[in-house]
Amino acid sequence: QQIMSSLFNLPRVGKSSDLAGLRSLLNTVQSCIQRMRSLGAPLSEFALALEPVLHSAVSSHLVFDYAESSS
Repeated sequence: QQIMSSLFNLPRVGKSSDLAGLRSLLNTVQSCIQRMRSLGAPLSEFALALEPVLHSAVSSHLVFDYAESSS
């Protein structure tokens, strides 16, 4: 329950220059994934639920910039 609460209350990152915010987001997501795995939940079971949550944690501009740079 606490893990899911952490995932649905991720820190918001508005700019790619917000390195502290990005680091905080990464640390929170990694911690939640590790705790879910330690409970025996395979990543494939909760990965689809993570995507929209991650998209909402970062600005749409940041998502677009990432998509542009990775294509």
